[in-house]
Amino acid sequence: MPAAANFAFTVVLTFVALGSLFPMPVNAGQVDDLYRGGVAARFDQRYDAAVDLLARAAQLQPENADIWVQLGFARSAAGQLDEARAAFEQAVLLAPGYVDAHLGLARLAFWRGDLDEAGQMLATVRGLDPGNEEAALVAQQVADARAVSDRAWRLEMGASASDLSDALPGWREGTIGLSRRVNTEMTIAAAVRSAERFGAADSYFEGRIDYRFDQKVRAWLFAGATPSADFLAQNALGIGASAKIGEDGERFGPAVLSGEIAYFRYADDDVTRINPAVQIYLFKGRTWVSLQGIATFSAKAGWSGGYVARGDIKLDDRLRIFAGYGDAPDLSNGETIASRSMFGGIAIALSDRVSAVLSLTRTELDGAYSRNEAGLAIGVAF
Repeated sequence: MPAAANFAFTVVLTFVALGSLFPMPVNAGQVDDLYRGGVAARFDQRYDAAVDLLARAAQLQPENADIWVQLGFARSAAGQLDEARAAFEQAVLLAPGYVDAHLGLARLAFWRGDLDEAGQMLATVRGLDPGNEEAALVAQQVADARAVSDRAWRLEMGASASDLSDALPGWREGTIGLSRRVNTEMTIAAAVRSAERFGAADSYFEGRIDYRFDQKVRAWLFAGATPSADFLAQNALGIGASAKIGEDGERFGPAVLSGEIAYFRYADDDVTRINPAVQIYLFKGRTWVSLQGIATFSAKAGWSGGYVARGDIKLDDRLRIFAGYGDAPDLSNGETIASRSMFGGIAIALSDRVSAVLSLTRTELDGAYSRNEAGLAIGVAF
């Protein structure tokens, strides 16, 4: 190697070695900007941006436990639960007494359904900060989940009676359903619905599977049939999914976006129904409003659509009232008829295991009759 080239090569190696021994100082202002920007993005519910900014800050200043905790919160909100756990664990390694890091791990354990680990993490938090209000809230959620986990079965029973205008005979209907929570992700259910319409009687049988992918995303599938059907669907098949976005706030909480598509085969018609919906929680979950779109395609009547709007208010932990209005196609008698309806009711938790819902509905069908319906539903967990 020529002498000049050899000298240049030696200089480069020297600078590389010195750089490894004496790394360039981190720009504290840059780290602070990334940190503040990431926290602000998290509070604005821009979770992907928050994760990006805080991950860059952690890369520049990996010894900062505050950054790792905020990164854990951002990854939790973004649904990156494994990565969030790693961030909180890194914060605990750097600062073993960091309460928020332990609390973040407790929440993650609770969301995974690991109630034992959640309890252990909360015990650590109580040891560090006995009066922590967030820890008390999570502890109550864990206690409630333990109580529910002891009641994997649920029985649903309902009955309704309708009076029709124009001196038409009234309708009667009853339902009974049984569901079983197989694990923290899956629930299976079966139900029977018996109805009387204008002197005819049908019984519809349905099976359903619900699957929860995580705390925010779930999906479901159902199939049903009515033997020797007169007016209920001979066959039915549907699939749907929902996703929760956002977090609880003082006034505005998370929203749940959902959609379902279903097919119904009647004795003299085939109907496809598409239902997009949004549910928005307010005032820390004590109030919520729902809007559901309803689009149907009938082989006989073609496309038709409408909506149902509803509001719910929790008066206390055991009492809830609701009311709504709908302008949508009605399929209750096997025909697609435009209708408008008003409804309301009250839901009561009679005990930790028993609940009841009483409802009243007024429906007016275009070119046909009007219907007043009173319904009662009872749910029992065991």
